[in-house]
This record gives sequence, C-alpha cells and structure tokens, in this order.
Amino acid sequence: MVRAAAVVFLAGGWIGLAGPALAVGEPVTGTCDALLVDAADELSPAEETEVQAAAGTLRTDTSFEPRVWVLTQEQDGRDLAEWIELQTDACDTWHAGVSDLTSNFVVLAVTTDAGALTGETYLWYGDAMPDAMDERFPEIQADVINPALTDGDYARGLVDGLAAIGAVIDPGPPIGWIVAGAVVLLGAAAYGGYRWRRARKERQRIRAEQASRFEAAAAGSDEAVLQIDQLAETLDSDVQLVRASYHPDEAEELLADVTGLLSTYATLTAQRLDLMITRDQVLQDADDATLAEAVAGWEDLNAKSDELLPALGQERDRLEAALRLPESIPTRVAAVPTAVDLVRDAERTARDLGFTPVTEVAPLASVPAGVAEVQRLAEDRRYTAADTVLVRVGTDLEEARAALTTLPERLRELTTRVDDAAARRADLTGRIDDARAAGDTLAGQFHPAIAAEVAGAASSAADDAARADGALTEARAALDARDLGRVATALIAAEDGLGQAEAAAALPGAMLDRVRRLATEVPPALAGVRSTLAALRLPESIPTRVAAV
Repeated sequence: MVRAAAVVFLAGGWIGLAGPALAVGEPVTGTCDALLVDAADELSPAEETEVQAAAGTLRTDTSFEPRVWVLTQEQDGRDLAEWIELQTDACDTWHAGVSDLTSNFVVLAVTTDAGALTGETYLWYGDAMPDAMDERFPEIQADVINPALTDGDYARGLVDGLAAIGAVIDPGPPIGWIVAGAVVLLGAAAYGGYRWRRARKERQRIRAEQASRFEAAAAGSDEAVLQIDQLAETLDSDVQLVRASYHPDEAEELLADVTGLLSTYATLTAQRLDLMITRDQVLQDADDATLAEAVAGWEDLNAKSDELLPALGQERDRLEAALRLPESIPTRVAAVPTAVDLVRDAERTARDLGFTPVTEVAPLASVPAGVAEVQRLAEDRRYTAADTVLVRVGTDLEEARAALTTLPERLRELTTRVDDAAARRADLTGRIDDARAAGDTLAGQFHPAIAAEVAGAASSAADDAARADGALTEARAALDARDLGRVATALIAAEDGLGQAEAAAALPGAMLDRVRRLATEVPPALAGVRSTLAALRLPESIPTRVAAV
C-alpha cells in the first residue's frame, strides 16, 4: 500500500520553465519503467544522466524501485495527488495486479512554476517504506529539494533529494536491477501481509468529509422536500379557490407573491430531479471533482429550500385567512349592532355620571355608512377591501367604548393638565415683561443690528400667550360641562400656544446675556492680540527708530 504520502506546496515557489511538455493530467505509459522522465524539458542531457545515476544508486542500495518525474503546470485542473493515481493506473509495472502502488516503489515528482501557479513537490511510497519517512520527508523537502528548485537547479534538488531519501531507508543488501524487477513483478507474493488500499491520507480525509456533507445535504433535502411538497400542494389548491371566490382584480393582487414562490418551487423540483438521477452512484463511482460538484448542488438546493419553506408557510397562512373572509364577513357585520349597543350603554352610563360624551360617541354616526360599504364590496366579491372597512368600523367602536368607560380617569388627567397649563401661563407674564426689558436694553446700549435679531420676540410671545388664554378658557368651560373631548382639543391648542410663547420670550434675554459676556471677554482678548502683533513687529521697527534718533 502507499503507507505515507507527503506533500508541501512551496512558500513562494521557484521560477521554472513550462515547456511544451506533458500536462500533469495526462498519464503516459511509454515511460513507465524509466528512472527519470523530464516531461518539462527542464534538465540538460548531462543533468539527466546525473539524476538517473542517483536514482540507480537508490535502487541498488535500498531495494526500492524509484521513479523521478519533472512535470509542467498544464494540469487540466489536477494536482500531483490526482496525477499519481492516473499514472499508477496507467503503468502496470507500478502496481501488483490492482491500481495501488507496489510496496517497494518510491515516486518523486516536481512541477515547475507557471504564471500564477506555484511549483509543487510530492513523494509517494509503498508499504515497505520505513515509518521514519513520514516525519523526515517534510524536512528533506524544505531543507534539501525546495531550496535548489527555488534557485532553478533542478538537477541538484533531485540528486540531493534522492540521496536524502535513501539515507532514511534502512539499507538492505544490493539486489540489482534483475532482483528489483522480480520484486516489481512478484510484489503481491513477496508481501503476503500487504493490505490492498492506498493510504492517501489527505485525499481520503477530504473525500470522507465530502461524503459526509453529501449525505447530510441529501438527507436534509429529503426532510425539507416533504414539507415543501405539502405546502406547495396546499397553496396550489388555495390559488384555485381564491380565483374562484374573489373578484379578478383582488385575486391577482392576492396571488402576486405566491405565483413567484410556486415558480421557484418548480425550479427547485427540477434541480432535485437532476441530482436524484446520480444520487445512489455518486459516492461509489464519482471522482473527487464530480463528488464536490454534487455536494455543492445538494447544499445549494438545501439553502434555497430553507429560504422557500418559511415563505411558502407564510403565503399559506395569508391565503387561508383570505379564504375565510367570504364566510366571516357576514358574521362580523351581524355583530356590529351589538357593538353599537355596548357603546350606547357606555354613553348612558357616562351621562348618568354627569359627563357630556360628544366626541366619544361621534364614530356612531359613520357606522351605518361603513356597514353599507362593507356589504356592497362583499357583494362584488372584493372581500379584502370589505375587510379593511369592517376592521375600521370595529376599531372605531372599540375605541369609543374604551373612551366612555374611562371618563373618570381621563377627567382627573385632563384637569391636572389644565392646571399645569394655567401655572405656565401665569409664569409667562413675567417672562414676557423680562423679554421687553431685555429688548429695550439691547436697543439702547448696543449696535442696532444686535437688537434687530430679536426685535418683535416679546410681541410674538404676547400674541401666542393670548392664543393660549383663549384655549385655556375653552378648556375650563369644557371641564365644567364635562365634555372631555372638547377639553382635550382645547388643551392641545393651549399647550402649543404656551410652548411658542415661552420660546419667543426667551430670545431677548439670551441675546442680552451673550452680548454682555462678549463685552467682558473681547477687550482683554483684543489687547492680547495687539500685544502679540507689536512683539512681532519689534525687530523691523528698531532700525527705523534708531535712524530717527
């Protein structure tokens, strides 16, 4: 078996020549028994002889059968890990009856740099290789082979690399080419305990991971498709019912989203059928690239299914709610008089308590027209529009009843707000007087442009305060009549007027404070600036002053 296979991608790589030669992905049978194949035309004839001699020495001294390959980067998407499989399968003398590397084989392969692709080195060996090679080859690669390749000296990298590999192998008695050939031909018999599997650890790990992902994705799809198929079947039925029950205009509006979702469902169904065709064979028969493609396909299908499933569920719920409207609307319309009676009962109770609930019962006036509109729309099979109107009627009645049953609490709240507004208004009189005084001071003591910025602020504040006075008078009258709707409306106007008046009254005083502060701060600052300028001019003024003496 191939008990260990080591690979290191060169950090930074080396500069090599990509000749017209062999692509890594193309197995070659005519050179299976050659000690050296320079498919990249990287070595000179003398260098080829040197590398072949080093490979022959390794064969003679260790009983291992070496093969050395120099390849280009024309890999057709394959790396050296895949090339060795193809080449081993193509070379009968590399394996003993099956497509696994013979125990005493050792293959050293390198690729040249090409454009953005970095060169690669790889070593494969059979089960007879000492365990020490598993740990030692990365050192050989990093310290012996790669530095020479980086320098462009392929011959030295390969010769020294073969020597270092031979030093790791426990030397056996030289058996020569004939015996080595016999070992190649009789490898299966010579190693009775030979396990017929390839220890391509990294590839096996990756393939196992891909297989696990494949099985998980396929199983997840099986689970999702049951739910999606059921939802799609339900939705398809609901679509037909909506078209039969609703006015065409409303039906098209209702079905705008679900039509697109069902189209997506059809696309995913076709994608799943394509994947199902090879599902049972892909783990056994597919190469790594095909398996990876299948995994990506199943995972993509799952991701799209995960998005589609909740969307289909939401559409099912929405359409089922819409299909209940033709039956529920008449029942809800029939319940409107009961809701009106509840509001009337609450109104009578409020009047018994001394309230005047004019605003609270105002929605009752629009109920008959609303009900008539609902019935008209329902007869025209525009159930969505009818539902919208009916919801508004019901909401108005619920809010009216809630307002009527909370009148005592609202009375206390509004009374407090009216008192607070009155206190603000009382305080505002003094603030308006202060604003007038500040404006007069600005006009009399400072530049007219400064006073102009706040001119009219006090008058504006007085006008807003007067508006608030009228609103407060209305609010108190409404309180006396216990018409809380009028109170709330008047109070909004009063609070708005007070806010405007307070803001306007604050402007003259703020401007006066700012001007007084600047009048204190600016002269010292200006004196400092003048002193600095005088100091800067001193050197040039001295000659003039001396001349004047």
